Amino acid sequence: MNCLNFEKEIQELKHWAKNLEKKLFEMMEEIKKIRTMLEEEREKRIFRGMKERKTELPWPYQKALSYIKKAKRNINARSLAEALEISRSRASEILNELHRMGYLEKQRKKRMVIFKYAEEENISQT
Repeated sequence: MNCLNFEKEIQELKHWAKNLEKKLFEMMEEIKKIRTMLEEEREKRIFRGMKERKTELPWPYQKALSYIKKAKRNINARSLAEALEISRSRASEILNELHRMGYLEKQRKKRMVIFKYAEEENISQT
């Protein structure tokens, strides 16, 4: 009989541990989401401050703008990634941030998102 009680307690502990593990995983996912939001907000503040102070753009952003100006054509994340030898996701982040800052115009053509250099008057207004 004691053996059955012992087995039952072990099963209850395993069940409790499984639930605890699930809750910890959910908490870790929530922490990741919060961290991402904080990092995005930090970057927005940095860029907002740079625009207000007319500070020079970071090197990857300068390089991307230079490439787009010289290309004189529409650019997507894949072509920028290949040109700058960076990941496609990083290229996409750079393009979207430059768009938010007013340096680039963004268009969607079917499933592809393309960017082009904004007119000088649009850049000075942002």
